[in-house]
Amino acid sequence: MEWWLVFLLVFGGFFLLMAMNMPVAFAFLLVNFVAGFLAMAGPAGLVFTLTNTRAAVSNFSFMPLRYSSLWGSYFSIRNSKSYDKCL
Repeated sequence: MEWWLVFLLVFGGFFLLMAMNMPVAFAFLLVNFVAGFLAMAGPAGLVFTLTNTRAAVSNFSFMPLRYSSLWGSYFSIRNSKSYDKCL
C-alpha cells in the first residue's frame, strides 16, 4: 500500500468518526485498532496494538501531564461554583 493511501485512510477514517460525533479518544482508539489489524494482516496486529497501548499507558513519565489536567479541571469547577456564589 502506498504511504499516501494509508495516510488518507487513517485521517479520513478519523475525521469521518469525528463527523459522526464520536469522542476524540474513542475515534483514535478505533482508528488505531483498524490500522493495526490491516497493517499486520490480522489478529496479530490487534494483539500488538493492545500490548503497546498497555505499555504506553503505564509509562510514568507522563504522570505530571495527567495530574496537571486533573488539577486544571478541579480548579475550573471550583472557581465556577465560587463565582456563582459571588453573584
